[in-house]
Amino acid sequence: DKLMGALKSSLPTDEAMFAEVLVHGDFRLDNLIFHPTEPRILAVLDWELSTIGHPLADISYICMPYYLPSVPNTPIRGLLGVECEKIGIPNKSQLLRSYINYAGAPAIENILVHLRYHLALSFFRMAAIAQGVYKRSKQGNASSARASLFGKFVEFTAQLGNQIFSDMSEDDVPLHCQGVDGFGSPGSLLPAFKFSAKFHDMRTKLLRLMQEHIYPNEKVFFRQHEEMSEAKGSRWVVPPMMERLKETARARGLWNLF
Repeated sequence: DKLMGALKSSLPTDEAMFAEVLVHGDFRLDNLIFHPTEPRILAVLDWELSTIGHPLADISYICMPYYLPSVPNTPIRGLLGVECEKIGIPNKSQLLRSYINYAGAPAIENILVHLRYHLALSFFRMAAIAQGVYKRSKQGNASSARASLFGKFVEFTAQLGNQIFSDMSEDDVPLHCQGVDGFGSPGSLLPAFKFSAKFHDMRTKLLRLMQEHIYPNEKVFFRQHEEMSEAKGSRWVVPPMMERLKETARARGLWNLF
């Protein structure tokens, strides 16, 4: 609750908060395919969480391990306290600098405010995911045998999010990480980013599906869900309306939404 309140009260309101770029949504090493002999990435996988969002969303998410310790016999595997140079990986500053260089985006003023917000938001998101995993473990339908361990992870990640707001300072964004020329940082405007014809076609299909099938059936869905939940004594049910919407989405080439 404290972290939710901090996110609401600390929401940046300047122009940079309304930047729009393609956001992967789950950008991490696990979702990359590397060249077998060269230091380069061949593909980025798992785009089902992708959306249009802020330039710092993905880089904040991938920076989370730098704030996490490694705790034996738990799902927590972080880089806090690790000497990155000794094990041959970039430190947080180098990672930020590389992102800024390759993004080639214009400056965001008050980058610390935006970086702090999106990093705390990433920890809030992680806490929410962990809460869901823990809940499924209590109900006996979790996919992982270690799912029950995620209960403690919820409070832990929420505390880290609060700590970001209270402790993160300019030292976390050193000068050499503040842009290609030393003065800029990830941008508030798209430099030359244009959406493809395929994107616009998919967006049109999606909006039409929402208008014709999703919005008109929301009340039906919630009524069916409530009736089935009461009958089965569990909220983990799939109303018939959802199955019909899946078939409609599949027919329109939007199956991955479900």
